[in-house]
Amino acid sequence: MIDTDEDFHVKNEFVADLDYEQFWKMRTTITQGDEEVMLESDCAAYISALNDAMEGEMGIIFSNWHNKAGIEDFEMDLGQSPADSCADASTEIANFTVKTWGSIES
Repeated sequence: MIDTDEDFHVKNEFVADLDYEQFWKMRTTITQGDEEVMLESDCAAYISALNDAMEGEMGIIFSNWHNKAGIEDFEMDLGQSPADSCADASTEIANFTVKTWGSIES
């Protein structure tokens, strides 16, 4: 279990075949201490359309959202309550690295 109130690490990978010709899988690994959550999906049917764009034509974007209206209620089963405003909200991104090689699998 990852406690999102504490620091945690996220690694996103676009996995290519062994010769880097085709992207075929996406993987997100979230770690915190000894805990690890890995999400991955074989999505070759649509991710291969990104092959050319991944060669220097893409940018990196960070995004977050608010839930002041309470429309989403996931993760509210541990006694949390929705915030009345976003006035005290903050996000910290640290130790950010982009690697362009290394995520390959057959």
